[in-house]
Amino acid sequence: MSVSLFGFQILSGTKFKKSTMYQPKDLQSSDKLKWSAGRGVDVWQMFCECIAGNLAGVKPLVLCDASLVRCHYGYRTPLYFAVKENRLDVAQYLLAHSADPLAMEFGDSFVVQARDRGFEAMAALLNEHIAKNFAGPVRGALKVHANDPTWATPLEWAKR
Repeated sequence: MSVSLFGFQILSGTKFKKSTMYQPKDLQSSDKLKWSAGRGVDVWQMFCECIAGNLAGVKPLVLCDASLVRCHYGYRTPLYFAVKENRLDVAQYLLAHSADPLAMEFGDSFVVQARDRGFEAMAALLNEHIAKNFAGPVRGALKVHANDPTWATPLEWAKR
């Protein structure tokens, strides 16, 4: 017997099994998406490869359509999934191919999310990339506290 709770299947005993991801209708299409880079099926494949940590599956997708690095669905990007699943090699590849670790963030930054999950190597990778590529003005606005390792937003600093 199993019961679904917060995206997990609770099985008999104390074992947890992640629930199945379902492909949204928009990502079942071979048509180019209107709001994102890429075709629906390619975006879905990119997400799946990033979640699985399959760099060998990510590379041909990016070689075929480099814009897939910036694709998104529901404000989720390939980098989002690589960070959430602690896929260092995939995240490093995406960052090297122009993935923006500051784009599509809502709530906590990717760095904070990685740290909250105990993924210190991922947090270090993101911090290093951000410091190297986004030092100084970020999209026309100055960083609030350049030496903040959590990359808190101005609103988060105002709350402190």
